[in-house]
Amino acid sequence: MPRDLNQKILNAVEDSTIFPILTEEVQLAAAPAAPRVPGVVPSPGAAPLGQIVEGTIRQVLGWRPKPGDTKGFLSALNQSFSLQEIEGHIESTWTPRSYAAETPADLGALTGAQASIYTRAKTALDQSLPLLAGLRMLDVSKDPDDAEATRAIVRSEMSELVGWLRAEGGPPVARVDQLFIFLGTKPGAKPLDLAAGQLRTLADRFGLEPGNVNTIDEEQNLTNFLVIADYFNSLMASWNAVKSYFTVDLANITKPTFLGTQLVLIARALEVVGESIQEINFVMDSVFLGQAERQTILLKFEAKPPDIDEKPPLFFTDLMNLVLSAAQEGPKLFQDAGKDGVAAFTPTVKDLHTLVRRAMMRSPQNAGGQSPKDRDIPAGYRAPRVQAAMQELVGRLNEVYKLARQITRAENPKILVFEYHPEPYLAAALAAPVSPISMKVYGNNFDPTVTIRLVRSAGGGPIDIPIVPTYVNPGFLHVRQHPLPRIPAGAIYDVRIENKAGGSDEAPGAFSVI
Repeated sequence: MPRDLNQKILNAVEDSTIFPILTEEVQLAAAPAAPRVPGVVPSPGAAPLGQIVEGTIRQVLGWRPKPGDTKGFLSALNQSFSLQEIEGHIESTWTPRSYAAETPADLGALTGAQASIYTRAKTALDQSLPLLAGLRMLDVSKDPDDAEATRAIVRSEMSELVGWLRAEGGPPVARVDQLFIFLGTKPGAKPLDLAAGQLRTLADRFGLEPGNVNTIDEEQNLTNFLVIADYFNSLMASWNAVKSYFTVDLANITKPTFLGTQLVLIARALEVVGESIQEINFVMDSVFLGQAERQTILLKFEAKPPDIDEKPPLFFTDLMNLVLSAAQEGPKLFQDAGKDGVAAFTPTVKDLHTLVRRAMMRSPQNAGGQSPKDRDIPAGYRAPRVQAAMQELVGRLNEVYKLARQITRAENPKILVFEYHPEPYLAAALAAPVSPISMKVYGNNFDPTVTIRLVRSAGGGPIDIPIVPTYVNPGFLHVRQHPLPRIPAGAIYDVRIENKAGGSDEAPGAFSVI
C-alpha cells in the first residue's frame, strides 16, 4: 500500500478518535416558493418593505429609484402612463417600458435571451390552452376517458414547460429538453408530422386527421390542433437557438451570458460561501477551537514557490470576516453598479480565494500553504475535517470567481491573420536546447495585457503553453524569438488570444509540429 495512502488512513483514524463527533439540531428547509408572477407583488413579510417598494417601482416604471431624483421619477412616470379624458373623467393607460421582470432575489432580472423565449412561450401557452380545452373528438369509436386523460397530460406538460422557462437564474436545460421530447415537438415539421409524444397521442385518441373531417366545423377543430402543435414546434426551434446561454460552463471565460441571469447565479454562489463559513465554524468547534482561540490563530503567508507573492500575516477570524463581508456586500455592489460592480468585485474574489487556499496547511498540491513546522498553529486546525471544510470554501470562492469573470464590458478580441516562423515547425528543430518561435497576429480589440496561449487540440505535448507578446497594439501582436518547451512531433494546437479584462478568440488547429 502506498505510503501517502497509509498516512491518510492514519490521519482519518486519529481525527475520529481524538476529536468528538458533534451533532446539532436542524430544521428541514421549507418547500421552495412558487415563481413570482410578473406584476404580482409578494405578500407582506416575504421581503423588507423598502425592497418590495423599490422592486415594484423598477418593474412598473422601468426606472431605478434614486434619492432626491424627482425629475427622473416624473419622467419615468410620464413615459409609463398616459392620461386621457373620457366622458368627463380621466383614464390612465400603462405602457410597459421593458419586458424584463424582476426575479424574487431582487438582484438579477429576467432579461435578454430568457425574457425573449419566455415571452414567446407565455404567448404560445395563453393562445393554446383555450384551443386545447375546445378540442372535440372526430372519431367516436375512440375512448373518451383516454382522450381526456391525454388532454390533461398535454395541458400539464405545456404549463410546466413555460413555467421552467421563467425559472430564476435561467431554465434547467435538461428538464426543458425533456419536456419538449415528452410533448413530441418537431421543429420545422409539416402539419400532422409529429414526433412520438403526447401531441401525437392526443391526435390519435381524438381522431384528429383529415380522413375524419366532413364539415367546416370539424376542419376548424382539426385546425385548432394544428395551431397548438405549430406553436410548440416553433417554440422548440427558438429554444434550440438560445439554450446555450443557460448551460453553466465555468471553464469558458467567453461563454455568452446576460447580466440578469448571471447575477442570480453569482448571488446563489455567494450564499453558499456564507454557508461554508458557518460549516467551518461548526467543524472548528468539534476540534475544540472556540471563537476566542480562532481569533488568535495567526496565518503566515510566506513566499515559497516563485509564482506566489508574500503577504503580511493575518488572523484567521479576520480572513473569514473578509470573505463573509465580500459575500454580503457583493450583491449590493452588483445592483448599484452593474457590470462595473462585477468587474471591481472579481479581483477581490480571486485574492480571497488565494488567501483561503494558502490558509490551509501546506501539501504537495498547496505549496504556498501554512508550514507544518509552525508550532503556533493549534493541532485542531490541522485536523483533516477542518482542512476539508476549508477546501470546500476554496472551491466555492473559485466558483464565484469563474461566474463573475464571464461578465465583462470589454469587446472580445478577434484573430484575423495568424503567422509563425519557422513554418512548418519541424520536429527536427526540437533537438536544440531551446526552440524559439516568432509569431504575428493581426486582428481587433487586443488589450495591452493580452496573452497568447497554445492549447492542445490533438496529438501529444503539453496541454497549455502561455506566451506573452513582445509588442501589442489594438490590431497587432508580435512575439519575437520566444523559447518553447519541447513538443513532440504530431502535436496540434489551437491559438487562443485572451484579454486580461475578459474575452478571447481562437484559431483552431493553427499551430502544429510535423
